Amino acid sequence: MSQNPYPYPYAASQQDALWWLVPVVCTPLALVFGYFDYVGSLIGSAPDVWKAAGYVVAFGMVAGSWLLPRTRAGRDWRIGMGVTGCVLAAVYGKVASAVVIAAHVVMWLQNGD
Repeated sequence: MSQNPYPYPYAASQQDALWWLVPVVCTPLALVFGYFDYVGSLIGSAPDVWKAAGYVVAFGMVAGSWLLPRTRAGRDWRIGMGVTGCVLAAVYGKVASAVVIAAHVVMWLQNGD
């Protein structure tokens, strides 16, 4: 039998007084992480669509944390979306760089010198 995490049945639908805290913290963090990730990655020569694609998804996750219901039940979703957006902004350039390097190595192995 699962226990209700809220002491009263109506508590989940109550307004969350600190609903804004996670989006306010995650928005600048995602921007800073995305900037430093982009500057430090090797995707500078990739087409603009590929450069922007991962960051659009990451910033969209953070923007979604602003739009979720402002109740206590939505708090976990806001935290999850904000943190996921920050992590995606921090690792997208590294993952894209690894894919580009792997593709170059495969092409080099197929074609030789």
